[in-house]
Amino acid sequence: MVTYHLHHDNPDVSPITGHHTIEVCVHEHHDDGSIVMGVMEKYGISLAEIDQRFNGSVDKWLAWVGREMLAKHKSHQGVHTELLMKRGTKVEIKGVDTDDGPLLQPIPQR
Repeated sequence: MVTYHLHHDNPDVSPITGHHTIEVCVHEHHDDGSIVMGVMEKYGISLAEIDQRFNGSVDKWLAWVGREMLAKHKSHQGVHTELLMKRGTKVEIKGVDTDDGPLLQPIPQR
């Protein structure tokens, strides 16, 4: 069974905006002990927004960040899986200035 954890690091306060910031990524844990690390992003929030949206709760904000990051992680993994399946294939590059469909078309494999 796959489990997901939000890993957050490097808390900081922006000297310009006063936003509290953290670097976050999803860690995807597999039964075999392997961990797939997601793409690191930086999230920030103001004190006013923490109060208004999350009733002043850092834990509620982190839970929201976790849901956002998990959705992004799953999208990244889907694209990555598709790209892995297409590894080694060729695509035809169509004219940039024409309206004859997508710029890249798969070339049938022989």
